[in-house]
Amino acid sequence: MQPADTADRVRLVPLGGFGQIGANCLTIEIDKRILVVDCGVIFPSEPKSGVEIKHPPFDYLVDKKEDIAAIVITHGHEDHVGALPFLLSELDIAVFTDRYTSKIIASRLEEYNIDKKHLINIIEPEQSIDAGGFKITPFYIPHSINGNFAFFATRNGVGFFHSSDFKLNVTQNKSSAKLIKKIENFSRENAPVNLMITDSTGALEDEPAGSEAEVKDAIDTIVKNYRGRVFVVLFSSNVERINNLGSIARKYGFKLVLSGKSVVTNYYRAVEHKICDSYDDILISENDAGKYPLDKMLLLLSGTQGEKRSSLGRLAFNNHSKMSVQPGDTVVFSSRFIPGNEINISKAINALLEQGAEVLHTKNSESNIHVSGHGSINEIETLIKLIRPENVLPAHGTFEFMSRVDKLCSSLDINSLVLKNGECAFLTDGKLEKSDCVINSGKVSRCSGGFIIDESVLSERKKIGTTGVVSINVFLPADLENLVKIAVDSLGLFSLDLKAQKHIEIVSLVNSVLEKNTMNEILKLKKVIFTEVRRYVKSQTGFKASVIISIEN
Repeated sequence: MQPADTADRVRLVPLGGFGQIGANCLTIEIDKRILVVDCGVIFPSEPKSGVEIKHPPFDYLVDKKEDIAAIVITHGHEDHVGALPFLLSELDIAVFTDRYTSKIIASRLEEYNIDKKHLINIIEPEQSIDAGGFKITPFYIPHSINGNFAFFATRNGVGFFHSSDFKLNVTQNKSSAKLIKKIENFSRENAPVNLMITDSTGALEDEPAGSEAEVKDAIDTIVKNYRGRVFVVLFSSNVERINNLGSIARKYGFKLVLSGKSVVTNYYRAVEHKICDSYDDILISENDAGKYPLDKMLLLLSGTQGEKRSSLGRLAFNNHSKMSVQPGDTVVFSSRFIPGNEINISKAINALLEQGAEVLHTKNSESNIHVSGHGSINEIETLIKLIRPENVLPAHGTFEFMSRVDKLCSSLDINSLVLKNGECAFLTDGKLEKSDCVINSGKVSRCSGGFIIDESVLSERKKIGTTGVVSINVFLPADLENLVKIAVDSLGLFSLDLKAQKHIEIVSLVNSVLEKNTMNEILKLKKVIFTEVRRYVKSQTGFKASVIISIEN
């Protein structure tokens, strides 16, 4: 491929995943045709105001729907695929992905009753395909989920490389050497690479992430030496780890319990696709967990971030209907602490310790009970040197992560650029540069079932949750012979033993306002009642409550 004059021909717009962990979505536009890479969600550390997930707004994509060539989904993690059903509910765009990931997408579409499975196209590794004018050549690259691929792509003489999330498994010499040789060959065939988009999530780590074999050995030792039940909390999409833990249970004659919908779903999907062994001979349900010796049981749980409604969260806070923690049990967090979730995880750990369990996690265990699916800064450097790009765009990380990759590129004398969501960049005369244009890059909030929660509604919910609310219904008489009726209710302000008395005092206050004001001036009445009631509540609670007033004739 010959170098191309790329002036005003190539534009990149990150809609999500730049400056944050999650909600990954990037658009690459070459000669007025757009390739969308990934379409993910981000989870609140704790669902607040009813928000279950957030994802980038799709206004930009809807406005340019005629220009979109295809969507490429690199792997099945929710931060890369979770928002796809919502995008496809608005657009009919071909989706290209791995066979295993296609099943995850299909189940998500089915979950939201979106009949768009016909849009899914399977990419086979190392086979080039045409995706709406983009030539794409994918190849599998290690991560913490099956089916993850990086890819080279070209269009009209412009070439780029997308790493997806990745690590090089440099602790596994033979497989690592084979992978590196393969990348070298691909890079040579696709040279020159005008732009490389690279994962930056592991950029703060200096040492290689390590291998799943190390995790298996570490947990094998724990299961062999500890008495009582062993609970392992893990990312449910890591079916290789689920498979390894199942083999450990079988090795020691343990019963295996899967707890959490996502763990169960991923296990059976992996068995169906023959990427995980079947453990039906030792697998028992949560309902039967109490029928077997405690020291002969291995339990795999979802809830790595301490989410209260997860299997681990319910176990930690005594809300699990099938199981409880007992002294002598061991809980292993075979997972990382995602930035922003440290407080929730700490609460869960302390709750488990309080109940007598021993808790092991990456910060207090000397053995590798978890390894990341993201490459260290040295692995990122290795991949950059293999690809030999003219420009680098760090992605999938906080500004701290992306900035370290940017600094690395400076040391390698490679042009790089740190963008935040919504900022546009152009490849001009072979150099990636930020432009003045900015695209809407807020977040769309959705509750259970996928329904959108408007930001104004969220604002009201947060306000009510902070200050409490008083509801006042005034029924004015049709004539002066009948009495005025006033009904008062409140939430989040008064203790139960004081509430009735405080409501009586508010009724008295409202009556006083009505006596001093003309009843047919409804707007004036509402304003005066609002002011007086709010002042009264603040004097009693210290809060400026939300006051809702209804006046009916």
